[in-house]
Amino acid sequence: MALIDLHETARGFANRAVSKVVVAYASFAAIWIVLSDQLVAAIFTDPQSILWVSMIKGWVFVAVTTALLAVLVRRYLKAL
Repeated sequence: MALIDLHETARGFANRAVSKVVVAYASFAAIWIVLSDQLVAAIFTDPQSILWVSMIKGWVFVAVTTALLAVLVRRYLKAL
């Protein structure tokens, strides 16, 4: 197998892996946004509590997104 073939195989693997992770994360994000808002509204009635929980929920979402991007970049760089 030629070196160019190995490079193309690695690139194809990385692209498929990224595609699967992006689709999975998009599904997670949609479920997270819809269900967590409904859950917060059902549990808390005080506007101040809703605000605090929403802020924490937002920061958790940012942390998960950042960690996922780091994993994707690392996997893509290893594949290359």
